[in-house]
Amino acid sequence: MKLILGDCLEKMKNLEDNSIDSIVSDPPYGISFMSKKWDYDVPKVEVWEEVLRVLKPGGHALVACGTRTQHRMAVNLEDAGFEIRDLIAWVYGSGFPKSRNIGLDNEWNGWGTALKPAMELWTLCRKPLSEKTIASNCLKWGTGGINIDECRVEISENDNQSWRKGEYNYIKGSVGATNDENRTYRKDKPTGRFPANFIHDGSDEVVGEFPNSSTTGKRSKIHRKTSGMATNFTMGNPLAEYTDSGSASRFFYCAKASKKERNKGLEGFEEKKQDESRKEGNPGGDNPEIEE
Repeated sequence: MKLILGDCLEKMKNLEDNSIDSIVSDPPYGISFMSKKWDYDVPKVEVWEEVLRVLKPGGHALVACGTRTQHRMAVNLEDAGFEIRDLIAWVYGSGFPKSRNIGLDNEWNGWGTALKPAMELWTLCRKPLSEKTIASNCLKWGTGGINIDECRVEISENDNQSWRKGEYNYIKGSVGATNDENRTYRKDKPTGRFPANFIHDGSDEVVGEFPNSSTTGKRSKIHRKTSGMATNFTMGNPLAEYTDSGSASRFFYCAKASKKERNKGLEGFEEKKQDESRKEGNPGGDNPEIEE
């Protein structure tokens, strides 16, 4: 691993065109954090144009931002030439409301100026392809797609019943067969649930907001219907039933990095306390005493 220390825009000028596979960035959010000049605005279009230059065609970038200025970040990315692919919501339980109490002689008692921050938004964007298809772009550059299988959410090994397209039979005259004997299915090792554009930090506060689900056991014999059509069929294919149970939070990423992971690659660097970092202009984390 090679660590390049310096001004990002200046250091990128030394990189060759189409030389970077992917980018993860946590740039200034443009909220004037602690009244610091470096955070007076989100990165300009010119910065993202340089990022686009060094990124390989089809390469993805994941860019963080706060809720108040997310729109400005996304617009600048798009104006620089990126394709906006999706948003990823990172939900956490450690936010502190930086709200001013505007109660005056009890006339406005209980009124404030801000909500508790509990989410950051990450823009998933991609450099346009250079080839006619994603497959040919991947063959030429090694970029363009997302390795979905490596990102799947693991499920119980007992949860191995999946329905094969085209290998089930209808009961005569019905839209959705409810008799298990009239369907064929395969038993195989599950690859896991598809990754969602929602992640959380694994904190008790966030996990506690998810409901607990019990095992489904086997396919339900009851089909909910809307306008006469069975809703548990999608494009003519029945959905799988799962046999695992627990908190629904297990279906989403737990993105909170451990201390060991956060400090990986920093061996040999001088350790500084949070207050010392703040004196040098590094926010070092949220300050609950800051008011609007």
